[in-house]
Amino acid sequence: YGVPVARNVADAFNNHGISTDGSTDTDGLGADFDGSLYSYSSQALTTAGAAPGKPFVFDGASFILSGGPLDNAVAVGQTIAMPPGTRGRTLVLLGSANNGPGSGAALVTYTDGTTTPFTLAFDDWTLNGGGAAPVDPIALTTTYRNAGDGTNNAVKTYLFAQTVPLTPGKQIGRAHV
Repeated sequence: YGVPVARNVADAFNNHGISTDGSTDTDGLGADFDGSLYSYSSQALTTAGAAPGKPFVFDGASFILSGGPLDNAVAVGQTIAMPPGTRGRTLVLLGSANNGPGSGAALVTYTDGTTTPFTLAFDDWTLNGGGAAPVDPIALTTTYRNAGDGTNNAVKTYLFAQTVPLTPGKQIGRAHV
């Protein structure tokens, strides 16, 4: 099968983790962020400042939550191509883990072939049901998540941010996560 090469971030999306309040997952094809039929609520994310399809800013970077059927990427070694001319001091990534915190090796490759390795790491999206303190900066907080049976589950959920320092003046070719 091989590891996919994505043309952009949205092309790397391989999971459906955001649902509309009241939606059910009776056929196993609905949103399931954590493998237990729980998902982020689209309405709660909008209340937190991130309406699907509309930009929101965190740490100087602009993000748009897609709201599409595939709306996030489970990191499985994807290589994500960056738009030509991409430069900056930092790369800001949004994410969260489930069933506890998660981490893995990642790599930024510049167009000249040099690299910046880093560890991609995110806290659990519910901070282990509220039993853990955040390590990562919190980009968004919602007051509930959706359950597969269509109900709201009164557990705070989080979307975290990680900032990766980049080599000044270098053009980014791709990121491997």
